[in-house]
Order: sequence, then C-alpha cells, then structure tokens
Amino acid sequence: MKATLASIFIALLPLASTSSCPIAGADFPSPTNLSNEHAMTLALDNLTSILDSGFSTGNSSHGTVNADSAYAIQIFSLESESPLFDYYHDGTVLSSPGVQKIDGNSIFRIGSVSKLVSVYMLLAEVGDGHWDTPIIDIIPELRNRVNSSSNPIDFTKWDGITLGALAGQVAGLSRDCIFYP
Repeated sequence: MKATLASIFIALLPLASTSSCPIAGADFPSPTNLSNEHAMTLALDNLTSILDSGFSTGNSSHGTVNADSAYAIQIFSLESESPLFDYYHDGTVLSSPGVQKIDGNSIFRIGSVSKLVSVYMLLAEVGDGHWDTPIIDIIPELRNRVNSSSNPIDFTKWDGITLGALAGQVAGLSRDCIFYP
C-alpha cells in the first residue's frame, strides 16, 4: 500500500513541476477545469501505467507491490461529482463470499492512511490547539449516552475522550466499536 501511494505522488510530480499555476491562496484562485488540463491528463495516464506495471510485475521503484489485495484509488476535483481519476484492482481476496468486483461503490474498512489524512486535515483547518477538547464538545449526541455501570467494558466514557486521544489512537476504543444503550 505504501509503495502504491508513493507511486501516485511520483506520477503527479510532473504536474507540480511543469504547471504554471502557483499555489492557491489569497492572491491566486484555485485551479479550474483540471479534467482538461494537459499536464493533469499526462500525469494521470502515467499513474495508470505505473499502477498497471506494479500490479502485473509485483514490483515498483519503491519496493514490492501486493497484487493479492484489493485497491481502489479515486482523485476528485471540487468542480465535479465524478472523479478525475479512478483505478480499481480486484486482487485475489475476492474469492470469498461478498463483493466479487471492486468499483466506485465498493466499501472498504478504513485503513491507517485515512486516519493520518483525517488528522492532517484537522491540523490544517483548526491548528494544534484543540487536542485537549473532549469529543462530546464536538459530537454532543455522545454526551447523553446512558451510563452502564453494570458493564463498564461495553460502555464508552465519551466525556473522557479527547481529540488528541482519538488522533493518537490511545482513546481506548475497541476495533469495530458498537454503541450499547
């Protein structure tokens, strides 16, 4: 997975280095019409060939590629609801009951990369001054959960969990946590 993500960034490097569009900000507008931008089209075509090669050979310039796993990659622009790029790899794990073909509607478990991206987005939006904020201040619906002192293992004490604890994965939440009344 790391090798695949690294390949994505490397494939998009020509876009960053050849594009005449400066960094968006107060003085410069966000890029528009990306789907018709020649540099973007070349970069995405290059990305497709890099991914195809990695899955067919099992190797990339960054190491081995696990072709047995299923992958879905989509790149979006705010201008359109359809992706600028999508790539799906079925792998061999689909022989078990369930989904038989990976596509844009497939549901994946949230992986480590998405957790990292979520934390970076939080840092970019609100900065690092909110790590001690209780999660119940952000999601007030969790505040009124019924406390079950008879079974404290199944009850999550949401008022003691902070954004920092969630970001650091030290909040004590179990995998596949479910709500108990």
